[in-house]
Amino acid sequence: MIKETSSCAAIIVAFEDPGDLNEILGSVAANRPGFIIVVDNSVDLANRAENERIAKGFGARYLPQSRNLGSAGGFALGMKLGYKEGAELVWLLDQDGLAAEDCLLKLLQNARRGILCPAVEATLGGYPLPDFRCKLNFWGGIVPAGDMDRISKIALAGTHGILIHRDVIEAIGFYDGKRFFVGGEDFDYSLRAANAGFDLWLIPDAKVFHPDLSRKSALSRTARFLRGIARVTSRFTPQFLGFLRGNIKPEGCERRALMIKFNMSRLSGFRFFAAVVYSVIILFLLKLVGLDVRFWGTLKIYMSADSVKTEGVGS
Repeated sequence: MIKETSSCAAIIVAFEDPGDLNEILGSVAANRPGFIIVVDNSVDLANRAENERIAKGFGARYLPQSRNLGSAGGFALGMKLGYKEGAELVWLLDQDGLAAEDCLLKLLQNARRGILCPAVEATLGGYPLPDFRCKLNFWGGIVPAGDMDRISKIALAGTHGILIHRDVIEAIGFYDGKRFFVGGEDFDYSLRAANAGFDLWLIPDAKVFHPDLSRKSALSRTARFLRGIARVTSRFTPQFLGFLRGNIKPEGCERRALMIKFNMSRLSGFRFFAAVVYSVIILFLLKLVGLDVRFWGTLKIYMSADSVKTEGVGS
């Protein structure tokens, strides 16, 4: 079992905001990883210069990019360098988040095979994002993991704070910067890891922090209220083809299709039948109220989603 924080490469993808980068680097440096990699996607030359100054001030390896690779491409690049430099673990962190000063140590003290995930708390109160740590309900639906007080297996994890063992990288490779840009790459990686036989572990004693994204995205009070209702009801209902609609952007469809494939592979018998019936009813209701439901288009996207492909670095 790895106990030394020096075996870890911490990876941050920067984009335009030197203030955020300075804060996350301070919290990461306090955890004493072996080395820190900053991949800078900034386009503004002044921000890039300031990010370089800040990164080098913390002793980080600074990798400026000629174009914005997105979070997917940025993390993939950082993971490749960390792996090449011999890190036993790579620790992925969002630029606008923070890490508790003992986060990395607590993750290592509770090391399990696979991917270790600290709990995510909101920096200013509120609900940071349900996608950060997810489990499956009885129907195979994806729901927030909630407040777990013990080490538990979860199904999916958003990027911030996750610690990935070298064995996982050797088996399935890096984040997919070709199919994803911002959003979806973390769930894709979770699914690929699970399908390759690796578990995702929530370590509740380890903490990272992130802004409440519903506030950050300036959602209206009504939209936040409706999203809250959806989060509650999702705990008890199947999530199948019913929430794939024609008015969802293609990249959103691909992400949801990946998750649905993941769910389906873990459903059987009555639960599978009930999920299909539920989905048909939901699709009918969506059509009834006038929403654009493109069933065959949805099915095509679903069939093309590749959640089982695993290409390790040695492939």
